[in-house]
Amino acid sequence: MALELSSFDKRCALQRIMELDRKLNLTEDEKRDYQNRIEIVEEFDRQHRNTWKSERRSWIKAQLIKKMMTKEQSEKKLSELDIDADLILGRPSYPWRLI
Repeated sequence: MALELSSFDKRCALQRIMELDRKLNLTEDEKRDYQNRIEIVEEFDRQHRNTWKSERRSWIKAQLIKKMMTKEQSEKKLSELDIDADLILGRPSYPWRLI
């Protein structure tokens, strides 16, 4: 998806997913809607994580420029970016991925 999604989009998508989860038999339109809502939630989480990492890279670069961090420290921080994202943001887990 190319759209910039908001937390409101994610919240609405999750609400609709929960509504559809309660139904026993979904129509084809509801199945497509369900899948689209899943994609919205997952895309929002991807965008949020990528934005966080981008902001973190900018912060590290600024610290390096201001001489608040050595080149070695900045390289170490950059190499740990994914680990930091997991620790700070957490890894998303979705009930629909458990199936």
